[in-house]
Amino acid sequence: MIALYLASAIFPVDVHQAHHRGKTGFSPKSPPARCPLSRKICEEGEAGNHKAVLMKWEEMNGHHLQVSALEVVVEAMVKLEPDRLIDMVHYLSDFALARPGTVHSLVSSMLNAGHPELAQKFLEMLEANKRTMSSVTPKIRKLILQNFALRRQVAEIQIALEKLDGEEKVSSINVAIRGFLEGGHKSLALQYLRELQDGQVQGTTASAMLAACNQDRGNCWHGDDRM
Repeated sequence: MIALYLASAIFPVDVHQAHHRGKTGFSPKSPPARCPLSRKICEEGEAGNHKAVLMKWEEMNGHHLQVSALEVVVEAMVKLEPDRLIDMVHYLSDFALARPGTVHSLVSSMLNAGHPELAQKFLEMLEANKRTMSSVTPKIRKLILQNFALRRQVAEIQIALEKLDGEEKVSSINVAIRGFLEGGHKSLALQYLRELQDGQVQGTTASAMLAACNQDRGNCWHGDDRM
């Protein structure tokens, strides 16, 4: 029984603590109060005026904006003009803002807006630029991967996994499994679980699998698939 196997891996995990860290791994978008120097952009974003945000962005493109304002700008871009994401790459490069923390915040804003495929495209543009490529980290890639799994975008997950090997691939498969479970896709979670060998299932993944079993009142299967 896979459920028994998972139970053996669960004891290092504080399930209650893991729950309070949040499911998706990305944070809610920043409130306007965090960006007094870029208040106009933030206020327009809070009001949902994405077109106005992009107009303000054009007016202030020669100025150093706070990250919280840039989060609002990329949200407007993915909603209205995704082709302009390359402009953000150039902006980060020109103002020496291409840092992992900044990119993580911008990617999180895109994911909150419901566009993991554009977040992935954004990372690829950053990686193609020598001045910004170091801002892309495995943590950020996994953030997008988990969102793909949440949305059951299997093709995108396979493309991402094919580029990996070794420990990084194992870790990413674990991330995908947790994303599938969060989205309620238990059959897919089981499918990817079978790609892992003994000792490769992370404690957080085992905890998530067992929690899914408990939600089914101990019946660990989806259709004809048993966990």
